[in-house]
Amino acid sequence: MDLNLLTFPIGMQENTSVTTAENPFDLDISLPEYYPDIQRILCCSVQTNLHSVSAGTDRVTAEGNGVFRMLYATEDKQVAAFEQAFPISRSAPFAATDPSAAIRASAATDFVNARATGQRRVGVHGVISIRFSAASRSNISIAVQDDDAPLQVRTESVEAFSLCALAERSFAMSEVVEVGAQNPPVGRVLRADACVQPGSVKAVKDKLLIKGEVMTQILYAPDGEGDWVTFRHAMPLSQIVEAQGLAEENLHDISLHVLSLEVTPKTDGSGEERLLEIALRIRADVRSGVTVQMQAVCDAFSTEGTLCPKYADVRLLHFDDQIQETLTVKQAVDPGSPDIAQLIDVRFGTVQKSVRQDAQALTLQCEAPLTILYRDAQGDPVCAEKQVDFTYTCRLPESTSEAFWEPTVQISACKGMLTSDGKIDVRIEAIVYGTVYTVTTHRLLLSASLEQSQESSPAALTIYFADAGEDVWDIARKYRTTVSDILEENGLTQPTVPQSRMLVIPTA
Repeated sequence: MDLNLLTFPIGMQENTSVTTAENPFDLDISLPEYYPDIQRILCCSVQTNLHSVSAGTDRVTAEGNGVFRMLYATEDKQVAAFEQAFPISRSAPFAATDPSAAIRASAATDFVNARATGQRRVGVHGVISIRFSAASRSNISIAVQDDDAPLQVRTESVEAFSLCALAERSFAMSEVVEVGAQNPPVGRVLRADACVQPGSVKAVKDKLLIKGEVMTQILYAPDGEGDWVTFRHAMPLSQIVEAQGLAEENLHDISLHVLSLEVTPKTDGSGEERLLEIALRIRADVRSGVTVQMQAVCDAFSTEGTLCPKYADVRLLHFDDQIQETLTVKQAVDPGSPDIAQLIDVRFGTVQKSVRQDAQALTLQCEAPLTILYRDAQGDPVCAEKQVDFTYTCRLPESTSEAFWEPTVQISACKGMLTSDGKIDVRIEAIVYGTVYTVTTHRLLLSASLEQSQESSPAALTIYFADAGEDVWDIARKYRTTVSDILEENGLTQPTVPQSRMLVIPTA
């Protein structure tokens, strides 16, 4: 007979890592006539832009493009830039188990290699990895104390973060900005980077207003002679994410990611390219919930028959702290050359991160790839690739044995300066944010059924010789009676037997 236990639902997040699909690409590029000849390729990169993700009954597909960018040296020792876009379309098997699941895709360039096959031809080979994942909300029902249930129960106080809403939304942003009268007109955009810093959030029923700022940093070559120009611009972000279960009293865990960034020069009224059209696609991931407390059943038995319980080791999250910091990292980098005459540019790629827990702290370890472009003593442009490492430490409560943190790390600004000893003083600003959860695991009762006892009625009284320190609960379970009856019959006031003695065990 199934028992109708009083239960309490706790919202949980189920993560399903679908797959990682490789998207190899090969490009055979012929430079247009107005580009100078290639003397030597300095460096190259691929920026990935995902525009859409769609899921069917058995497959998930990501669409977008990649932008191949190359800097190369010309015969007259100048640095020229070239870029070319190519399509990205990749599918992977996917079994949709929950139509409301948040389907996510992220792309990263594994490697790219460019080789000059002539003065005006370049062969490019590389691989882009697209990681698909799905997240959905589910409930786990935990049995809680119920004085009317036909069970003897032992409970423990449990606190947990209960997920109420899980949402994912991507949206487009665009703005046309002037580069300013102090800057020359735009000739060619050499690179563009963007990061998103979340601000305030405000929830009403089933809606969440997210505010923040998108910071862009654009490097362009002027139209004509002149040094490269770094242009920075901040775009205000204000978007609404809708999901059932969002409420004002909830705790909100939000992360924002740049999926695509495209910068296009535009002409102003004078006919000069003094405008930049900045177009982005941002993805917002939202986890929203409340802190709940309950007296959960961790052990149970019945005096009326054989109990068939279903227990589970339940891993519960506890909303501990929200981190949002801007780190300033300064580091002297040795480019590996003693004859640097001029520093042209420094830039960072995608930050690789990992989190480890030790003692009472979480340590975020970051590895940022650095590309340094400079001229040597002979005036030749040279490119060097290095790495800048930095860490961030988050302290934990003393009682914490396990913690969970998925931080977002973005580079918001970077600068480099040549020192007198031939090194590069690099200064970066990194935005680190995310919610820290502490984790506890409890063995809890989920459900139970009862088989009526077919045994003959026991004696009215049973004599039991208990050891000192023995738990009265275990004795009651053994003889299918109640703890309160044993305590009352033997004049005990504590749940453990204080010393070895004989106990009278009454029949329940």
